[in-house]
Amino acid sequence: MNTMAFSWIVALSIVAGCAAQGSLPVLDSCILCSSRTNITCATDPDGNHRSACETVPVLSGCYTRILDGFTLRGCTSDLDADVLAACQNDSELCSICVGESNVATHGCNNLIFPAHRHHCHQCHGAVNGTCGGIPLGVATPCEMFDANDRCYILRTNTTITRGCMSNRGTNCDNPEHCHICEITGCNNLIGDSVPIAPGSAVTNTVSMVTLSTAFIFALAKFI
Repeated sequence: MNTMAFSWIVALSIVAGCAAQGSLPVLDSCILCSSRTNITCATDPDGNHRSACETVPVLSGCYTRILDGFTLRGCTSDLDADVLAACQNDSELCSICVGESNVATHGCNNLIFPAHRHHCHQCHGAVNGTCGGIPLGVATPCEMFDANDRCYILRTNTTITRGCMSNRGTNCDNPEHCHICEITGCNNLIGDSVPIAPGSAVTNTVSMVTLSTAFIFALAKFI
């Protein structure tokens, strides 16, 4: 028997022995998603697609990282060297873990990240509807990550909106238009207790009527 053949037999014997004992390294299975295209990647990671990673290196790990406020999850073997190095050096905006695909059914990068991500009550509805009352459920993770995030309530004459200030299109650029608070889940006030935002539809109508009346009286002085 030649040396090469003997080496292969030894190697296969070791692999078989490890497999029999359950100690063979297992390939990572990671959640692969981006909140740029699927917001649940940030807010409900367990509901996203899981996939086996590259076989080399074995047990390379899974990552969760924040980029421009969005949440990205995947296999560390898919990151280039510079991004991986930056990821390893920035625990505030990147997390790396190692898990086995034969443990449960999920990758290890299935947690809300960062752990201190802001949570707010989030809904939209009629003033006299469910969103207008005191929220019964727990506050949910904000879609975008902002270290200085806050919660808000926007009330018009007909609607209530609750959410995170980091959400796009909040209409809360002017603090006088919204109830804004800093503590997680703090936007849980009953809708009627929040002032109506200036500029809402009915308010504008009233303002136009008032303005028209004033104009008529002013015009009457010259007739």
